Amino acid sequence: MLDHYRMFADYNRWANQRVYAAAAELSDAQYRQDKGAFFGSLHGTLNHLLAADRIWMKCAAAIKVRFSVNQDETRRRGCDEGRA
Repeated sequence: MLDHYRMFADYNRWANQRVYAAAAELSDAQYRQDKGAFFGSLHGTLNHLLAADRIWMKCAAAIKVRFSVNQDETRRRGCDEGRA
C-alpha cells in the first residue's frame, strides 16, 4: 500500500513541476487574467490546487485540517520571485 502512496506523490510532484513551469512562461497579466473558468484565472486555479495539496498532505499526516487560503498569499512555487 505504501508503494501506491509513493507513486501518487511522485506523480503529483511531476505534474506540479510541469504545470508551474508552464505558468512561469506567462506574463503576470496572462497568469491573472480571468478566463471565465470555475476559479477565474490560472492564479485562482493554482491556488485551488495548492489548497487541495495542503489538505491531502495534512490528512496523510493525520493532522487536523485547519487553514485558510488567501489568493494574495498564494505563491507560484518559485514563479512570483521578482514580481511586484
